[in-house]
Amino acid sequence: MTTGQEMFLLAAQELNFSRAAKRAFVTPQCLSDHIRRLEERHGVKLFHRRPRLELTREGQTLLDYLSRIAQLEENMALEMEDVSAGMRGTVRLGIPLTRGRIFIPRIMPEFQRRFPRVDVKITLRDTRDLQRMTVEGKLDLFVGVGAEHSPLFRFAPIAEESLYLVVPEPQLRRIFPDHDGSAAAGLRRRADLAPFADVPFVQGNDMSTTTLLVRELWQKSGLKPNLHVEVSNFDIMLDLCRQCGCATICSRGQLHRLKEQKRREKSEGRLRVFPLRDKNRLTVELVTPRSARPAKFISALGQMLVEVMKSEDAALEQWLRDRVPGAKSEKTALPQE
Repeated sequence: MTTGQEMFLLAAQELNFSRAAKRAFVTPQCLSDHIRRLEERHGVKLFHRRPRLELTREGQTLLDYLSRIAQLEENMALEMEDVSAGMRGTVRLGIPLTRGRIFIPRIMPEFQRRFPRVDVKITLRDTRDLQRMTVEGKLDLFVGVGAEHSPLFRFAPIAEESLYLVVPEPQLRRIFPDHDGSAAAGLRRRADLAPFADVPFVQGNDMSTTTLLVRELWQKSGLKPNLHVEVSNFDIMLDLCRQCGCATICSRGQLHRLKEQKRREKSEGRLRVFPLRDKNRLTVELVTPRSARPAKFISALGQMLVEVMKSEDAALEQWLRDRVPGAKSEKTALPQE
């Protein structure tokens, strides 16, 4: 990467020529000259100078490309360091919070045993944030839930997930006094939201893929949810379901947390799980930049994640069959309706 390109990256990060010049140990005029020559070379304007410094559309395009080039150069350096220092480096992984709590503790002991000189930096964010950070060269790979497909990335499929209704046992008995009979049989196949319209619900208040899909489900049902609490933490949602009689809607993958917590349940706090009547699915994938040739330890971490998540998904499927007798099996591939 040329000096001018490096100066541009600093200016794009800071959006302030004085701060960028200070980081580069040059004068603001020197940095401005580099930017001007870069603009003349490409025949474009890279920044709007007024009313405040901001990237033009051409500047954003150049930033995207240079970020990928910087990532490639970093990967090249790591590859060379692998050869000379025995697999030493850093891997930057992104994963949504709930799935991170489930899967990171499962893979890290084995990964650290195999790559003791590799540092792991984990970012817990929503998929859209993780995808943006990967484009900017801040992540090496991430687990995406409903990630936007783009030629910039490679996608390794992990699972296809539908939505589930989680409702406390007392609420179920109130709505369906004979819920162990014919009503339960219908719920096991695919539950309808209409009977639960007056039940207090707890849902996410963020813009995550799952939250947006749940909102879309309510809109399609023509019902207005009785939102009791909005909070973007699934463990808190489950606690509120047990302690406050709330119901919630979640993705299949989030049910891993309920499966882990099942021993905490008392009979009066038991939560029942039912698949919902909705054909939309959340696609779970491992996403990596197409332009990068990942270091061996990055590829190994991705492979371990895929294997562990697929294995846990199979265990979750069996748990759901046991917990909801008579429910349709939902494979990791898209099920037939």
